[in-house]
Amino acid sequence: MGTPEVKMEEYCGLLTTKQMPVALKAVSVEVTVRGWLAEFSFTLEYESREPRPADVFFLFPTEGNCVVTHFLAQIGKTEMEFALEEQFKATGLYRYNAHNGLHLCKNQEGPDLFRLSLGSLAPGGIASIRLSCITELSVQRGAVQLSLPTIISSRCPPPDSDSVPAEPSASGGGVPSSLSLSAHIIFPSGIDTVRANCPLSPLEYLTPDHTQARVSLCPGQQFNQKVELLIYYRNPHQPTVTVEAGLSLDESQKDSLMKDPVVMLGLFPEFPPEVLSSQSSCGEFLFLLDCSGSMGLPMGSQKRGRRRLECAKDVLQLLLRSLPVGCYFNVCMFGMEHKSVFPESVRYCQDTMDIAITMIQEMEANMKDTMILLPLWKIHNKPCLPAHPRQVFLLTDGGITWDSMRGTAFVKRNALSHRCFTFGIGEGSASAMVTDLAKEASGLSQIITETDRLLPKVVQSLRLALQPAVQEISVRWDVPPGLEVTPLTPQPFVVFPGHRALLYAQLRGQCDSAAVGSAHIQYTLGGQSFTKEVSFSLKPQKDSGLALHRLHARAVIRSMEKQHDYWSDYFRDQRKVQELVGLSFDSGVACVITDYITVQRDTKKPVEGLSPIKTFQSYARWTCEGVACSFEEKVEDWLPDEAAEESALLKLVTLQKADGSWAVDSALVSVLGKTDEEVNGGMPEKTPSFVSPLQTQSQAAWATVLVLLWLHTFQLDSRDEWELMAAKAASWIRARPGLSMTQYLEAGNSLLGCQVKPQTLGL
Repeated sequence: MGTPEVKMEEYCGLLTTKQMPVALKAVSVEVTVRGWLAEFSFTLEYESREPRPADVFFLFPTEGNCVVTHFLAQIGKTEMEFALEEQFKATGLYRYNAHNGLHLCKNQEGPDLFRLSLGSLAPGGIASIRLSCITELSVQRGAVQLSLPTIISSRCPPPDSDSVPAEPSASGGGVPSSLSLSAHIIFPSGIDTVRANCPLSPLEYLTPDHTQARVSLCPGQQFNQKVELLIYYRNPHQPTVTVEAGLSLDESQKDSLMKDPVVMLGLFPEFPPEVLSSQSSCGEFLFLLDCSGSMGLPMGSQKRGRRRLECAKDVLQLLLRSLPVGCYFNVCMFGMEHKSVFPESVRYCQDTMDIAITMIQEMEANMKDTMILLPLWKIHNKPCLPAHPRQVFLLTDGGITWDSMRGTAFVKRNALSHRCFTFGIGEGSASAMVTDLAKEASGLSQIITETDRLLPKVVQSLRLALQPAVQEISVRWDVPPGLEVTPLTPQPFVVFPGHRALLYAQLRGQCDSAAVGSAHIQYTLGGQSFTKEVSFSLKPQKDSGLALHRLHARAVIRSMEKQHDYWSDYFRDQRKVQELVGLSFDSGVACVITDYITVQRDTKKPVEGLSPIKTFQSYARWTCEGVACSFEEKVEDWLPDEAAEESALLKLVTLQKADGSWAVDSALVSVLGKTDEEVNGGMPEKTPSFVSPLQTQSQAAWATVLVLLWLHTFQLDSRDEWELMAAKAASWIRARPGLSMTQYLEAGNSLLGCQVKPQTLGL
C-alpha cells in the first residue's frame, strides 16, 4: 500500500474561486528582448464554460526577477486595472476559512504572486486580459533562454507526456485554440541565430549590422508544449551596458529611486575548454537530505526492495568521500523540520567527514512531509565563504512537497550565488521539481532508480561542481566630470560556468548628451587575472518602460525584506515601514506589506463587492494548531533483501580517507585480489619512520600506490568513474616528497603484474 497521490493542479491565469481554470481561447504575445532582459505583452481571451455565473480571479506567479508593469481586464463593459495598497487596508494580514480550519498566511520567502479578484463571469461570457511584465533572462547552453511565463505554460501537458491536449471541459481548462508570438530582439554586438522547440518563421534582420531582428511562431502552431526560444548572440562574452532614463518627478520626490537614470552592466564570462576541464579544490558544499516519510518507500515496485532513504544515504556518502581536501561542507536533513550536522560549514577532513557519515547513517524517514523552502532559506541567509563558491546538492524523492514552486523560485532568485545539483531518488520521484531546481541554478539533475549504478552519476555531478568559477570580481566606472555612478546592487561574489551576472547602478548629475562613459571589469579565473572594458553612450533610453528601474527596485525590496521583520516593525517602527511602502508604491512592485487591489480603469476607485481569494497552493497551509496538513500514510513493515554485492570501485570510494589515501586492511586487499601476506610482504622495506595514530605513513603510501596501479591497469574502461578519486590520491602523494616513489612503483608493479609509469599516475 503506497502513499496516496495528492493532486494539486498548479493552474495560473484566470481561475474560478474554486481554483478551476477558465477556458483560454486565444493568446497573443509580443516580446521585446533587450540583451539580458525581456518585456512581454500578453493579450489573453478567456471564455466561461460554467453552467452558472462564477466569481473569477487572475493569478500570475512572478517567478525569479519578474515584475508586472501593466494589467487591464474587461468583463462585459467593466474595465479593471490594478493598484497597490498596504495589506492591512487591502485585505488584512490573515484570511480565515472556517470551513476547513486553515489560516492562509503569506510567506515572504515564497515567490511573488500577482493576484486580482475580477468579479463574476456569466456562462459563455468572455474575459479579455492585457498584461505586461519584464524579467531578467537566464542562459542555457550559451544562449539566452526565452520561455513563456506560467500563465500560459501551466495549461500545457508535461514535457515528457505523450498525450494530446484534450478539449476544454465544461468547467474550463484545456489549451488555447490559437497562439501567436512575435519577438523583437536587440543586442549591441549582433544576433546570430534563434532556435526553438517549435516551428519558427525565418529570422528577419531589421538593421544592416544585425543588431536588431524579429522572429515569429509559424501560423497554425499547435499549443501542445511549452514554447522556448534560444537566442544566440554574436560575441556574447563582451560586457554590455544599458542606460535607462528615469521619471520626471517634482522636488518632493527627489530622493526616489525612479528619478535618476539607471545603468545595467551585463557580464557573461567566457570559460576556455582548458579551464572547464580542470578541477578546483575550493568550494562550500552543502548537502540537503530528504528524511520525509515518503523516503521510507521502496525504490521501485517491489515492496521488499531497497528503501529510498538507504539509496540516498549511499549517494551522499559517495559525495562526501569524493570531496577535495581544503573545501568546506555541511549536511542538512529535512522534512517538516530540519537539522544540520554542524552549526556552520566546517573544513573537510577525516574527523568532520566521519562525524557527518555517522550521523547520516542514523537518520530515518520520520520527518513527515517534504518542505524544501526553509532549509534553502537557511542556506542563503548565511554569507558565502570567500574563495569558496557555494554548491548545493539536494537528494529527494519529491514526495508530498507543499512548497516546490516556492522553492524553485527561491533557488532562481539566488542563482547568482550558488549552483544546485539534484538527485531524484526512486521510480516516480518528482522529476519536474528535481529538474527545475537544477536548471534554475545551472546545475545537473539526476534520477536514480533501483537498477542504476550510483558511481557514474555521482561523479558526473561532482565533476561539474568542481569546475573553476570566476571570482574576485571588481567594477570601476569612468564618467565625465559632473556625473556620479552609485552602485545599486552588490558586485557578484562568484560567476559559475554558464551563468551571467547583471549589475545595476544609478547615474546622478548632469553632462552633455553626447558624452561617453566606460566600465572596467576585473576578475580571476583558473588562477589567471582578466580585464574587460566596455564604452557606452550616456544618453539614456526613454522607451524601455522603466524596466531597469523596476527590476532594480524589486531587488532592493527583497533585500530590505530579508533584513527586517516588517510585520513587527508595522507596530513599532513606522519609519522603516514607510520607507519600504514608499519604494513599493513608487516602483509598482509589491512587497511583504503591500498587496494588489482591483480598481476601475476610469475612476481609479477600488471595485466593490468582489469575492475574496480564499486559497491557492502557493500559500502554506497551516491548521489551527499550527501544524502543516499531512496526507502521510504509514509505510508497511518490510524485511530487506540481501544487499547486492558492492562493485569494486564503490568499495574503493568508501575505503578512501578524506585526505585521499587508503589504509592497508583486509577490505582493500580483497578488492586488489591479493592476500594479506602478499600485500604486507611486498611492501618496500626502507620506508620513512613517521608513525601516524592509525598506521605508518609508508603503509598509507603503499596502499595508495597499489590502488592507483590497479585502477590504471584493470579499470581503464571505467576511467570516468574513478578519475576524481585517483586525482585526490595523487595529490596526497605529491604532498609527501620524502617518499621514495620509485621503490613503491617497482614493488607495486611487481606485485600486481603491471607496467605503469609514474607519468601515467600523474606523479
